[in-house]
Amino acid sequence: MICKTTQFLSSFLMLILFLSSSVVNAQDPNGPTGLATTDGTPNQFTLTWDDDPLATGGFNIFIIEGSSGDVYVETVPAGSTSYIYTGTYGSVTVTDGGTYIAKIQALPDGDFNAYADITTTVNATPPMDPDAPTGLALSYNNPNEFTLTWDDDPNATNGFNIFIVQGASGDQYITTVPAGTTSYIYSGVYGSVTVADGNVYTAKIQALPDSDFNAYAELETKTLSNNDVDGVQFSVSPNPANEVVNIQASAKTLNDISKISIYSLTGQLVKESNTFEIEVDHLSSGLYVLSVQDENGNTTTKKFVKN
Repeated sequence: MICKTTQFLSSFLMLILFLSSSVVNAQDPNGPTGLATTDGTPNQFTLTWDDDPLATGGFNIFIIEGSSGDVYVETVPAGSTSYIYTGTYGSVTVTDGGTYIAKIQALPDGDFNAYADITTTVNATPPMDPDAPTGLALSYNNPNEFTLTWDDDPNATNGFNIFIVQGASGDQYITTVPAGTTSYIYSGVYGSVTVADGNVYTAKIQALPDSDFNAYAELETKTLSNNDVDGVQFSVSPNPANEVVNIQASAKTLNDISKISIYSLTGQLVKESNTFEIEVDHLSSGLYVLSVQDENGNTTTKKFVKN
């Protein structure tokens, strides 16, 4: 009897030890530790956490924004220690400037308490503000208007503000043109400024965004008139010109011409010619004054545009 009792107690103790060992081996993980977030690439962030050998079932990944509640993302394998949040998860889209709760659950989680979370605001490096527009040039195709062109700038993601100035008018805001735009036609009335032949204006442009208000550039246009002035009657073609400009007039007028000069708008002599077909391919783009002098010393000027 004693032997049987001893044998029973021994078997019972072995069972208790086996069950205890099974419970220990099947212990659920705690909530993940060491949570941290990093970003640096636009519209995404990375969640990292400490590894946990008890998380044999991996980790459930969630995201929360505002009142969205837990939005399940996916389950990553055991041994994972990071997850990149990017794109859209249900009602939540990860974007720069957004605030989110990154939530993670270690598995298995028999009593549903192996959660941890961290709040993060995505502050990826914002786009660089553009510099002042470059490559400004003016062209004149129709009376009472002129066209401003400039180089494109991929950093000007919000487009360009267009202004005009005449005399003491100050900056007259006209419009904001979209990103990728590289030209604007000035024509008509802008506040106190009316675009008309024979006047002087400053075409002004601002690249956007411009957080420190220094992305401005401007170009002054002298007289816009392409009409003949008093004196020798002639025309210039083509206008605008690419490689050559031609002086066209009656035979008598051409015989009277003794000197041909081209000046910049600042009055600098840039070319002299003794022919009526003048090469201009070496000139920079912009507006020039072609001056013709007859044998009596009378001078007539005409404007042309070099593309």
